[in-house]
Amino acid sequence: MGLRTQVTRRLEWLIGKGYSRKHFDRIYSGTERDAWGYQADQFSRKRFALLLGMLPTVPVKTVLEVGCAEGHFTRLLAERVQEVVACDISDLATHRAQQTCEGLRNVRFLTMDVRGGLPQENFDLILFSDVLYYLSSKEAVRVLANSAEVLRPGAFLMFANEWHAEYRFLLEPTEILKIINRSEHWELMKRQDFGGGGSRTLLAALFRRSSLRGND
Repeated sequence: MGLRTQVTRRLEWLIGKGYSRKHFDRIYSGTERDAWGYQADQFSRKRFALLLGMLPTVPVKTVLEVGCAEGHFTRLLAERVQEVVACDISDLATHRAQQTCEGLRNVRFLTMDVRGGLPQENFDLILFSDVLYYLSSKEAVRVLANSAEVLRPGAFLMFANEWHAEYRFLLEPTEILKIINRSEHWELMKRQDFGGGGSRTLLAALFRRSSLRGND
């Protein structure tokens, strides 16, 4: 990230703006495949296995995967559930994800910015993997509130975020956890803290949408 971009990003962060579509399009346009290096990264493989192990023990039919990137985890998730609706803010990402998941009949792709709303479908689980920390605190509050409106009581929300000591202008996973815990809509079911060596860590948590008398 160049100096000018860093200054712009800092100013946007200070006024409560998360990362834009342009930011992610720039990342994907800079590589032909595997923009995030998932395929060659042992930490990412362990992370994918951990997330699959955290899926609810009850049957999960339909999942909304927010931030599907190029579809590497989407393909694994599709083997475990009846249907995956995978979305990303970048057209380049969803195009590549379709190629990664070619031949899978139970996956649909959408290009969308979830800050503008979520699909109004009957999801059993919404997954935010390395997504929420690109939002400002206010944006994260709004997106999580929208998730509570979309999900029926008893459905699930899962988030996972990697963290590194050198990260800047990102919402820390512990802050995301605090935002979720402040809401009466969510009941914590599972939490996993995973270290990849050095200062690279992952925080993942599974929540169940609670039923609030008078609100649901």
